[in-house]
Amino acid sequence: MEHIGGYTIRAKLGEGGMGTVYLAYSRGGRALAVKVVKPELAADPAFRARFRVEVTAARAVGGVHTAPVVDADLDGEPPWLATAYVPGPTLSELLAADGPLDEPRLRQLGAALAEALAAIHAHGLVHRDLKPSNIIMAEGGLRVIDFGIARAIGSTRLTATGAIFGTPGYLAPEQVLGGHEVTGAADVFALGVVLVAAAGGAAWGEDAAMPLMFRAVHQSPNLAALPPGLREVAASCLAKDPGARPTPSLLLDLLAGPLPKEPGRKPDPPSSPPTLPVNPDDCAQDTLGGPRPVPPVPTDPSGPACTLLRTLKTKRGEGRVTAMGFSPNGHTLAASYSSSGVHIWDPHTGEQLRLLTDGTDRCVAFSSDGCTLATGGAGKMVRLWDPDAGTLRSQLTGHSGTIDSLVFNPDGGTLAIGTYAEARLSDARTGEVLTGLSGATGPVAFSPDGSTLATGDAEGRVLIWAPPTGRRPRHRLKAGKPSHISALAITPDGRTIAAAGNTFAENGTVLVHVWDAHTGKQHHQLTGHTDNISALAFSPDGRVLAAGDSGGTVIVRDTRTGDQLLILTKQSEKVQAVAFSPDGDNLAVGCLDGGVRIFAIRTR
Repeated sequence: MEHIGGYTIRAKLGEGGMGTVYLAYSRGGRALAVKVVKPELAADPAFRARFRVEVTAARAVGGVHTAPVVDADLDGEPPWLATAYVPGPTLSELLAADGPLDEPRLRQLGAALAEALAAIHAHGLVHRDLKPSNIIMAEGGLRVIDFGIARAIGSTRLTATGAIFGTPGYLAPEQVLGGHEVTGAADVFALGVVLVAAAGGAAWGEDAAMPLMFRAVHQSPNLAALPPGLREVAASCLAKDPGARPTPSLLLDLLAGPLPKEPGRKPDPPSSPPTLPVNPDDCAQDTLGGPRPVPPVPTDPSGPACTLLRTLKTKRGEGRVTAMGFSPNGHTLAASYSSSGVHIWDPHTGEQLRLLTDGTDRCVAFSSDGCTLATGGAGKMVRLWDPDAGTLRSQLTGHSGTIDSLVFNPDGGTLAIGTYAEARLSDARTGEVLTGLSGATGPVAFSPDGSTLATGDAEGRVLIWAPPTGRRPRHRLKAGKPSHISALAITPDGRTIAAAGNTFAENGTVLVHVWDAHTGKQHHQLTGHTDNISALAFSPDGRVLAAGDSGGTVIVRDTRTGDQLLILTKQSEKVQAVAFSPDGDNLAVGCLDGGVRIFAIRTR
């Protein structure tokens, strides 16, 4: 096997219960770990059904401590999935080579695992097989891999009744006994076992599978290897009752203590200016999901202010918001949802006007005249719609991976299309590839005059293509860790670019980088976010930048000075998208909980 799914296989990385893992490269040079399913599993319909559910959910998982799922072919022969390749030893390999961790590093390990579990659980997933060999100790911080796979394997008819899936010694009692709901608490149990192992111990001793599982259900763990200050924390994780175990967020508090200095770790958040606590729970909704007026947030009448006007939310809840954008005239707002497709809303009344697509699309883009809406996502195609009629005009195929970002050039004739592995310019009518951008990846952003295109790349940089010919970028601007540009935006006049990746300021907050698009000179490194940046948007006049993060906070800043103007907190567990209305008077915030919140804002 030399190729799979458009990726070139270079080496075999390993083999596990699901199949074989290969190191592969995209045409743009991005390294991926491609997991090819075993034939006996691929032949089982129950496995395929569960595999589809788990992979679809896993695509949404973000955070600095997970290896993201970036592509998959669930109907392939055989089916496969691709995750970001994370170089580095596993925790089990590290412990074998260097021995047990000291207390500060044990606390750091536990906190990083808690953050990873929080990201996984936020999307309704349970890892089910957390263990040292599924933890990669990468240079920029650990990564948890293979979440959800045990559940997919556990659905197959090839397994015997009463079979246990996971690793004995790390399984929670409810996993061993069966007949019980397995929740995120099972992962917390495994985290406790991992802490003991990282300290050089074995919570249930060294033995065969059945004795290990018996002890996990009926006996107390051996915590002697742990420093005294961590034994109570580990004991709480290893409680027999799932309800008695701490949540990942509580674990972060319990593990607080002296940590070793390491680039990329987030220390305690610094003090911040007063916030505007706009809580979605305060936005009253009727039983059918329609919006009702809410009182304005009290603010200084002479300064910046915001008012929550309404929340757009589907009647049944159709998954998380993945992307959104206003039409050029501001009369409609298109939002893509993870489970149901693209919804067209009237942002002024909250009325849902129509529903497009089938739930596979994760990004949207209006043409400059508003007559065409492009959508793209897991189907590896771009679909072009009449947004007013809700009719499909054409489909542009031939893409190698899940489409993560789209943008039209000003005349609507060209689409910039970004995936995790590549970026390209295509004819918006025929789908013909006009320009392959060497080394570029999503996200993508066009200047309004079409003279400048910004993309990401595999090294965590922003590439400025001016003109966007594909020959070579004008600038390569460092914005994040390798393989991660999480958000990108360009001002309407094309002069300023903002981007974010997993980089941190000295005070521990996440950086937003702002550059001059023509010279590449950095204007600002904006601080204040304590969680990863997930969305960026400039106001129509370019004077204001809104940044949303995975902790549910939006910070609105003055582009020229970098000063914080507004801070909107408690939007959701995660802000997925932000967008300004064409007149700049409203800010839309799309969230993990499926709500799109429309704010009236005044920034001066």
